[in-house]
Amino acid sequence: MLQNWDFYMHRVSKESASVIDEIVSIPMLHMTALAPELHLYVGSLDKVRKLRHQLSGLCRYLNACKKVAEAEGWHRAISKFKNKEYLLEHTDIYSVQDLVRVHMSLMVPELKDCVNEGISHVKSCSVCQGQAFICEICNQGPALFPFQVDRIWKCPKCSSVYHLICKPATTHCPRCLRLSSRRHTATEPLNVN
Repeated sequence: MLQNWDFYMHRVSKESASVIDEIVSIPMLHMTALAPELHLYVGSLDKVRKLRHQLSGLCRYLNACKKVAEAEGWHRAISKFKNKEYLLEHTDIYSVQDLVRVHMSLMVPELKDCVNEGISHVKSCSVCQGQAFICEICNQGPALFPFQVDRIWKCPKCSSVYHLICKPATTHCPRCLRLSSRRHTATEPLNVN
């Protein structure tokens, strides 16, 4: 299944079938370790991967929001993932059952619904809007959020967020440079004369 994205039923022994039945819903497949490039060849898996990455960023915002209790659409959307919270929190862990749902194109609509409801809340919530980033490179444009994966570049060191089009304009993250400068200044000995 992971090597060829093959979902045909094959004959197995009764003992093997029993083991498969026991583990089918356990989230134990770490795709980055088992098949790190599979999403490049399987469009539906790539869509699910991107949506889960976006959802992971959204969940961080919504879990910290004091007004999220008012977001009925969000609660309705995530209720579909009861007992499958790992789908919202981790981006590369799957069960065999999850991969079957990806193959059958059942997971993308549910994830899209969650993402859309989460974004709708963030756009209308003053608390969430207050947590937005401003691009330090251009200092222009709309507020940025880490879950806007198609519009942003996120620094791998400090997690600051910038417009994707601004990223090539600089070779270093402005925040990392500022923090490095502060550390360097703090470690310099004081010259007292």
